[in-house]
This record gives sequence, structure tokens and C-alpha cells, in this order.
Amino acid sequence: MGKNKEIIVDLRKLRIRDNVLDLCYKGKGVIYRALKDIEAESNKEAAVTSGRLYKKDDCGFIYGNPSDLPFEDDSFDTVTAFFSLSYIERKYKRNKTIKEIKRVLKDKGRLYIWDIKRGIFNFSYKQKIRAIIPDGESILMDTGQNIVDHAYSINTILPVVKWYFKIAYVKDLNEYFYIEAEKNI
Repeated sequence: MGKNKEIIVDLRKLRIRDNVLDLCYKGKGVIYRALKDIEAESNKEAAVTSGRLYKKDDCGFIYGNPSDLPFEDDSFDTVTAFFSLSYIERKYKRNKTIKEIKRVLKDKGRLYIWDIKRGIFNFSYKQKIRAIIPDGESILMDTGQNIVDHAYSINTILPVVKWYFKIAYVKDLNEYFYIEAEKNI
């Protein structure tokens, strides 16, 4: 199959404030850890994590379904999805997740998406992602998935994000992409 390259995502300059919802799956709560400077349970996979930046005691993992978020409307200032939306196999569930993100974001709330590009029917697809968080710690993620039966890229998610959000910044790299957007009022 060829040698798998390691994707390096440098988050040392990441500055996100206030009430944050970090949607993570294989992401191991990377954004949560970057913002809070705490140890996450790296052997657990979480579909939804949340935390406030200013109180460690308010932070924690909440397990749930990203297409049906267990939070009230206008609950968060920021939502992040670090290499997690591509694991939602059904397009309608990914679209519903974006709609749910809009629902739980406050007016002018920000959405940050980092995600990997996947082709249709990639067998034994494995990609390693190394995230460097603000304290310099390096977190290694394995995005291994035996069979990916859906194509996913910036071209599949960006139109949905544009429907609900004003796009602030897009970066399309070879192996992954980044989207930053603001909630439409």
C-alpha cells in the first residue's frame, strides 16, 4: 500500500477563549487538552467533550452523539472538531451535526474544523496525526479505519458549513484541511 506519512498539525499558536465544545472521536480531546493543559484519558474515545477555559473543575468529557448534541441552544462560544467529522459515515448525519453545532453556538460563535481527506473504499486506511499543543507536548493520533466506504473532503463539508456559517478562513493542504467559520445570525 505504500508508506503512510505522518501529518503534523501545529497548534502552539491556537488561541480560543470562553466556553468551548470540542467534538472529538479519534481526536483524543486534543483541542481540549491544548486549551486546558490537562491530561485527558488518551485510551478513551469521546464523541463529545466540553469545557470552560477558566475553571478546571467545570471541564470534563461528556459522551454523546454529535448529530444530537445534549446541550441547550446558544451554549458555547466556540466549537472545535479536530479530525472527527470524517468518522461520521452518513452524509445526512454529518450535515445534521453541522446544524447541531450552529444550534449550540452563541451568536457570532466560532467553528474550527481540522479534518482528513478520505477517498471512497480506502481499505486498511491508516494515517498518523501528530498535534503539537501550546505547551509543546506532542500528541500522536492514529486515524486507522479498516474500510472507509464514503468519500470525504473539504468539497463535501464546506458547502454544508457555508449554509449555516460565514466562512472566515479555509486552508486546503495535501493531507488535511482547516475551516474557520462564524455562526450566521
